[in-house]
Parts: sequence; C-alpha cells; structure tokens
Amino acid sequence: MNFPAYCSLGFHLFATVKLGRALDGSLFRCDVNDEITLNFENPALNQVIPQDYRNSVQLRLGLEYQLTETFAVRGGYIHDQTPQPIEITSPLLPDDTRNNWSTGIGYKRGNMNFDLGYMYVGIGDRNTVIDGEGQNENGFDGVYTANAHLYMLGFGYNFNNN
Repeated sequence: MNFPAYCSLGFHLFATVKLGRALDGSLFRCDVNDEITLNFENPALNQVIPQDYRNSVQLRLGLEYQLTETFAVRGGYIHDQTPQPIEITSPLLPDDTRNNWSTGIGYKRGNMNFDLGYMYVGIGDRNTVIDGEGQNENGFDGVYTANAHLYMLGFGYNFNNN
C-alpha cells in the first residue's frame, strides 16, 4: 500500500500579548491509493480492490489565551475533507468529511507543563444512496454515522533554563 505524501503550511501570530492565533492547512496526495492488491498462495484467491481515493485538504484554526503567567485556555477547529469516494464507503471504512472542535487548558509551573484537552470529532452522516439508487460498488449501501470524543492529558518538561 502506498502512503500519501502531504504538504503543510502554517502560521502562528499574536493578536495581543495574551492572545495567539494559529492557522494551517495541509494537502494530502491520497490519489496514490488507487487499488489494494491481495496476493495469496492460492491464485484463485487473488484480487484487486479498487480504492480510487482523491486528494484532500485539511484546514486548522486555533486560539490560545494566556489567562495568567501559569494558566492558558485553548480552542480549535479542524475541517478534514474525506479522500474516500462514496462508491467504496462501507462498514470497513465509513469515512466522511470531519468537523472537529477542541478545547483545553494548560498549566505551567517552573520547567513543567501540564495540559488537559478534549476534542469532538464530528464525522457526520455519509449516505451511499442517492435518488433511491445505491452507489457502493459492493452493495454496502446505507447511511453511515459516527463521531468520537477524544481526551488528552499531557505533561512536558523544559530542560532549557532560559
């Protein structure tokens, strides 16, 4: 399987002394995933599974506000375009364009950093039936719905005393 190349560009700017803004985008070359070839000792089992992935874009926006010298609050948004065509959407990988929202806090004490975060991943509804006709190549037609709740706990230590 080929892994997609990607290119990212991002910026972090301070709107004020306490408010930082981040913006970045990535282009994923997912079109390298055009098929999966399965080879077995028994050639009767060999097959090629079409994938036909498209290139996709991911955009990210983040804010960090420094409440005090030790506490910061953060928020963010990610728009993650799916590379998967509707014709291969199935229970194996029911992908859809994602809209992710995140929030978090940070605490700094001396050389140590403690972070706590949460992200809601809204994958949404992916319907493989359009105008009453199934679009999936293998008949796995229906509405695929998903979301995820991600939690993060982090610890960091800065060895630089400057």
